[in-house]
Amino acid sequence: MVTGPAGAPAGLRFDEVHDAAGAPRAHWRRLERDLLGADRATLLRAQDRVRRLRRNQGTLPATAGAAALRALDPIPHLLSPAEAAALDAGLRQRARLLELLLADVYGPRRLVERGVLPAEVVYGHPAFLRPCAGVPVGRWLVALAVDLARPPGGDWRVRGDRAAVPRGLGAVLSARRVLAGLHPDLYRGLRVQRVEGFFDTLRSTLAGLGEGLAAGAGDAAPAGGVRTVILSPGPDAEVFPEHAYLARNLGYTLVSGPDLTVRRGRVAVRSVGGLEPADVVLRLVDDEWCDPLELRPDSAFGPPGLLESARRGRVAVANAVGTGFVEHPVLGAFLPALARALLGEELRLAPVPTWWCGDDAARAEVLGDLDRVVLRPLTADAHPGAAAGSRLFPRTMTAGARGRLEAAVEARPGSWAAEEYAEAGTAPVVDDGRLAAGRLVLRGFVVAAGDGWETLPGGLARVRLERPGGEVVVVRKDVWALAGGPQRLAGPVLTLPQVDLGASLPSRNAEALYWMGRHAEAAETAVRAAQTISAELDESPELATDGGGAWGTMWAGALGWGDEPPHHSVIRSLADLLEASLSARELLSTHTGRVLATLEDRLGALRAATAPAEIDEIAGSTLTHLMALVGLSAESMVRDPGYLMLDIGRRLERALLLVRMLQGTLVPIPDRDIAGLTHETLLACCESLVAYRRRYRSDIEVHALARLLITDPGNPRSLYFQADRLLADLRRLPGPPPDEALQPLGTVLERLLMSDLAGLLAPAGDRRPGLAAFLGALAGDLDQVASAVTLRYFAHVPVQPLDLLAPGAAEPPGP
Repeated sequence: MVTGPAGAPAGLRFDEVHDAAGAPRAHWRRLERDLLGADRATLLRAQDRVRRLRRNQGTLPATAGAAALRALDPIPHLLSPAEAAALDAGLRQRARLLELLLADVYGPRRLVERGVLPAEVVYGHPAFLRPCAGVPVGRWLVALAVDLARPPGGDWRVRGDRAAVPRGLGAVLSARRVLAGLHPDLYRGLRVQRVEGFFDTLRSTLAGLGEGLAAGAGDAAPAGGVRTVILSPGPDAEVFPEHAYLARNLGYTLVSGPDLTVRRGRVAVRSVGGLEPADVVLRLVDDEWCDPLELRPDSAFGPPGLLESARRGRVAVANAVGTGFVEHPVLGAFLPALARALLGEELRLAPVPTWWCGDDAARAEVLGDLDRVVLRPLTADAHPGAAAGSRLFPRTMTAGARGRLEAAVEARPGSWAAEEYAEAGTAPVVDDGRLAAGRLVLRGFVVAAGDGWETLPGGLARVRLERPGGEVVVVRKDVWALAGGPQRLAGPVLTLPQVDLGASLPSRNAEALYWMGRHAEAAETAVRAAQTISAELDESPELATDGGGAWGTMWAGALGWGDEPPHHSVIRSLADLLEASLSARELLSTHTGRVLATLEDRLGALRAATAPAEIDEIAGSTLTHLMALVGLSAESMVRDPGYLMLDIGRRLERALLLVRMLQGTLVPIPDRDIAGLTHETLLACCESLVAYRRRYRSDIEVHALARLLITDPGNPRSLYFQADRLLADLRRLPGPPPDEALQPLGTVLERLLMSDLAGLLAPAGDRRPGLAAFLGALAGDLDQVASAVTLRYFAHVPVQPLDLLAPGAAEPPGP
């Protein structure tokens, strides 16, 4: 039996698994027998497998610190059928109540007029956003997250709402798939309620918002169907992998602030084909960051004009901007009365006992027993050094600090809330292969469904574990709601209109895929160079000292060791590839994610390796996985703009690298005794040595080598082949053909077709000046292509007639 955490007797906390007599609760018996009694080796394997499964999903945070804070426990948390039913009823009631509250607060504000809600509580709180008052909203809440915990009495108490952003939607879907895959027999045997129907309902509700938007404006439904996007803070956010996972599973486009623009009152996605309308925005960005024009000027997380577009009824935002008001720390003090006023019902899920210190009687009660409460400043200036909404624990303060806190409350009583201090219930978690007890907070989820609400069966729990020595670890748990009877395996049949986004690719994704192609090609070429040089050093040890150790220097440079790895080295290119992939995460398949995860391992191994034999082995493995990446893109990716951008990046980088290698190996005429070795190394780096030997069956001659690498249309490594593929790819991208890129490419192909290799290879002293000029011109043309691609598809989208964005609009296009 797991005891309570250090710091308080176990009896002062509710035990989620065991009853007062220490026996396992009925719905926990099988799990305790099959899992809680496992030995340390089994639990360690379970922890490791969870990490691997999450990594394969692409939901494991990139940084080690974030991973520690967001670890997923291999032990699920269980809710009995009766517990799940009670939570279902309580959460649906709470969603109804908060929806009505928001409609009143941002509408007629009759609750303030009637004195049910003090005016200072509404107008004095930063989460009440005045620009949102009067904005026409079909539905304030689409998805709601509610945090609950059990005090010693055992009844669930609401600790807070997450309404602005229902955080954890992607995490709960990810956790369920990991834990169901980890314990398939337990999952089936316990008859766990499925969560997929909840996400189908979410999709249906979001589509309904878009259709309702068109109906409200008197327009027909969008011809191409309702376009829903998910607004995320972007790839730098710690939770971005979860947002990407949610977008991938819902089938929505994931965007960040710079991906969106507002034109003529309509929200549009910046795409490689131009501006594409967005009808519904499922936002995962907090209220104040959504619109720099009306809310927070320093925000880059939302497009300027989003609120005005919503005000005009041209976009539906879910959840509506301003819903963060119901996260107000003091609302718990008024919710029982609000439930009676708005619903005519008593609350099914009571909040943690809360007081608003602006009320004289409540303030006296709070200050009379500070050990009983947690104080929360409502504004940033309520108390020095305390952020709005933070929690202050008087019971742990010195006498002087408590005195200053009391004075701050007395000075600005309306800026303070207090809630009762109570330890959350305990649940078992696996910590380094051993069971420990932590304090559990359950997050439940509710989604709008027609005129009602639907709860997610189970949820996501957060367990706070205090290790010996004071270290605190936060672990997540998948929450399994057990079914009381047979389940219907098939979910609801959705009748959503078809939306064909095959030609759509946001510019951020396009840029990420383009650079993935370039960095992958650079890494592959650098690995081949390092392998070729290493093989030559093994066969001819004297090369290690020739030329002052130039060959050894080249080998180290190709790998990229040192504090500042050079561009196009293995280490630098792999690191850049992995960084670029973060912005395309939602577009990549599971298998591609696994390859990238392995390449991340290879990068770490290369950085740590010192022995040449070990380095060669790691380099070989790295090349294999880079080639797997090529194979996945060639054989598994639909030939859509995403594939084209990846291929454009790869072809352009291959062409530029080949030009540089030719400039370094063929323009200066090498000494006769190393000419053969130099040419063989060049062919090996370009994966053309076997092709040369099979075709010519002779010693390497520079004229034949030049034909194979420069003008041969059948060699996938030749300059001609790259230019020809680039031209085809660019012509297949949506939108008007980019003449600024096609023209220099046409010049490249013309130069290659009209080239006189014999004349270009003619020596003059120790150089080939004709070849130098020819290659320099090609490099210039290719650089123009790269610049044109960047300016056309990534840097901006030109202002265009926006008939697509405003059907039937008569006014001329413009911002």
